[in-house]
Amino acid sequence: MCLVGSLEGTIFTWLAYYATGFVPATTANLLLSTYLLAYIPARFIFTLAIDYVPYLALLLVAVAPGIPALVIVFSGANGLVLFAAVFVAGACISSGFPISTAYAVDAAPEYTGPLNALTNGAMYIGMSLAPALVGVPGDLYGIQRALGLTVGISGALIITIVVMVVRTGTANAPTANTPAD
Repeated sequence: MCLVGSLEGTIFTWLAYYATGFVPATTANLLLSTYLLAYIPARFIFTLAIDYVPYLALLLVAVAPGIPALVIVFSGANGLVLFAAVFVAGACISSGFPISTAYAVDAAPEYTGPLNALTNGAMYIGMSLAPALVGVPGDLYGIQRALGLTVGISGALIITIVVMVVRTGTANAPTANTPAD
């Protein structure tokens, strides 16, 4: 969840600022609106899909297209390509919270309250720290180069998902019937 929060916080904080380097401020703000617009249908679709697709498989399929989308977004592309890439990135990144939360709750339904607190806390830690950590290299090397860190964070999220599948032996949440060892 910390990685998902890192992606969300970094995009929320820096996307419009980054875009003002090559498009008017009104267009830059529209990019952020496009990113947020992707959240509504994507979260709805992923929330429905949770009942039919194993959690980690769904998360992997949802997050993976976000990597090339982020590469396009922060490559200096503009016009419709930029807007489309921002929309895809928003849809992919927005999947992390509902799928991860459902995974955690299904793994230990008797601890729903504490798990909700932990997932929200981890999300907010990522949202709080990552934008500041991106800002330091942004100041030193330029915001476009620094925002390349979002690709690395996405890659780390994919590696985490794969490790969880390998460690638990399933793409579903581990339960009493499928221990995580």
